[in-house]
Amino acid sequence: MKKKEELNKDEKIEIKADVKDALGKAKKASIDKINETGPDDVLNQNEIDKLMDKKNKSKEKDSIKPVIITIVLIVLIALSGLYIYFSNNPKTIFVKAIDKTFNKIEKSITPKYDTAKGSAEFDMTFDKDKINANIYYESDIKKGLLNADIKTTYNDEQLIDLNLYNETDTAYIYSEDLLNKYIEFESNYTDVDGKIITNALNEAFKAAISGEKLNGAKKQIKIDGKMVKTYKSSLTINETNIDRMTDSAFKSLINNDKFMNQMSKTFNLSQTEVNGKITDVINHLRKQVQENQVININIYTKGARQSFVMFEIIGADRKINITKTDDKITYTVTDKNNNKQIEGEILIGNSTEINGTYKKGSTTHLFNITIKSNAEKIKEVTKKEIKDSTKYNELSDSEKLEMTFKLFANPAITKLLIFN
Repeated sequence: MKKKEELNKDEKIEIKADVKDALGKAKKASIDKINETGPDDVLNQNEIDKLMDKKNKSKEKDSIKPVIITIVLIVLIALSGLYIYFSNNPKTIFVKAIDKTFNKIEKSITPKYDTAKGSAEFDMTFDKDKINANIYYESDIKKGLLNADIKTTYNDEQLIDLNLYNETDTAYIYSEDLLNKYIEFESNYTDVDGKIITNALNEAFKAAISGEKLNGAKKQIKIDGKMVKTYKSSLTINETNIDRMTDSAFKSLINNDKFMNQMSKTFNLSQTEVNGKITDVINHLRKQVQENQVININIYTKGARQSFVMFEIIGADRKINITKTDDKITYTVTDKNNNKQIEGEILIGNSTEINGTYKKGSTTHLFNITIKSNAEKIKEVTKKEIKDSTKYNELSDSEKLEMTFKLFANPAITKLLIFN
């Protein structure tokens, strides 16, 4: 005979209740109908065993639940840890910051409308001298149409006024301050896709640093007189890795067909010539590294979203620093070799204002540049009918002399060219 399993207190109470219920049912049945196996409503041993099995299985399920929940929590914590690690990895932060920079560049150089009219005002002050330009235009990027009236002044005196008209591959300039007819130029116009160029440069940069180790550390820096907690991600470029990095960037660019085609169209160059231009830039970068021996590129970010705070390029004798706050960007460019420094700030709102100082030796100059612009969408640009024009390289000697005389007869142009 098998030894009975020992029951706990709760199980005994439950079985007692079940037996009590069964006995109650038995009392209601007729005594005469009770046979050897007992009434139908009375629980036999098999039924009691089934009740026990059900109870045990329920306990097993209940005991499994905490295990499952624990495993899920461990997986979630592990995934969160991986996310935090990779999102706070110096290289990841570095790449994200560069991504955002290229995205902003792309946005700034991409016109809002394909067909538009608008205006732009440009003011530049250098010490006491001021140049102003006002532009009113209509343009159709897809068709290569541009009609712009440009008025300029120097220290509030008229400098030169002109009309610029472009139709596909031909540009025309008309100004009574030059000649009493249109001067024709080849414009080699092409619809520049800024996204193709910025994406290609971004991918080239990523290719360059893909095999490099970046360092990261928490760093407190002073901005506008306040200490700010940041995370510093650093890339070091030296004679050991510059060739590897530039080779990777070069391959990324020349294997990008969209980029190569865009550059060929934009600058009217063959693929071989574009390769040569890229090679020239790379050789220049290598020379800079050789001169400085080591160049450190540092990006400082803050907060959980790793918002950009400061960017540095530091060489032996040159340094570039760009710092961003909520309402402005400050910059410093230092060249110890030539004893030069440019520093100032950029304010961006309804207009863009750039101001600063340019120092060379003991001499200091002040400058300010303000740019305002607006544009609205239009249906189309009306084409001009140019009847009287001469190609620039076909101008007669008398026409060239007339242009030269008119230019130097203008007091503002004379002051600009001679006294500066």
